[in-house]
Amino acid sequence: MSHANGKVLFLKDNHIMYYEYDGTTDTLLSCLYENYAEMLKKWRNQPRNTCTCGKSEDVEIANDYGFGYWHKGLACRYCKAFVSGVF
Repeated sequence: MSHANGKVLFLKDNHIMYYEYDGTTDTLLSCLYENYAEMLKKWRNQPRNTCTCGKSEDVEIANDYGFGYWHKGLACRYCKAFVSGVF
């Protein structure tokens, strides 16, 4: 089972949050963390957060799986969740 870490860049103010990527299922785990150490504490044991406040923002989503990649999406920093751009 392969996992990788990733970053989410909130375009409004360049705020960065972190997440775990599951390479086995090719999915972003929908739980965002304020720092890398916090994410590592929950490694392979992530909750599945959803946005309930409706305050999603434009983000760039990147990770270092394989050769790495990035794409655009929506995420909520308050609910610590992806909203779209997750595949």
